[in-house]
Order: sequence, then structure tokens, then C-alpha cells
Amino acid sequence: SPFSKPTFSRGEVYKNIIRNSNNADLKAYALYRAINCYAPGGLNDCAGIEVDKSVRKEWFDQLKQNYPNTEWAKKLPYYW
Repeated sequence: SPFSKPTFSRGEVYKNIIRNSNNADLKAYALYRAINCYAPGGLNDCAGIEVDKSVRKEWFDQLKQNYPNTEWAKKLPYYW
């Protein structure tokens, strides 16, 4: 059945990049996008497995602390 194939999930792609990428620009962008999956109301809009708000806070802190001069850190004033 064509419906038995796994569904593509942007959220899972972002999480994979966050965990495994050594490319700073790519990781900063993935953190930004992963946090924005939950904007503005805290509901996951990117499919995939839900991430607790405490993890999203860790992503936000990582983005702000490790990549403060990136466009992505500057664009994101808070997390959801």
C-alpha cells in the first residue's frame, strides 16, 4: 500500500542535523527551524515526534550561546 511508507518529517530532519552536523551554519539554521516548528502556539507544525518544551529551550540556548552572530540567532527572540 502506498500509505505504508514513512511520512517525511521536517522536524526529524532538523533534529538529525542538530545531533550530527559539524557545519556551524547548517546547525544554526536547523536549530532555528526546529524551534520554529512550534511557533507561535507551541504545537508541532513539522510532523515527527513531539519535543518537550525543555528541549526546545535547550535548542534556543544552544543557538544563542554557540551561534550568537548568525542571522538565525538574531532573528529568534524567544522559543515556543
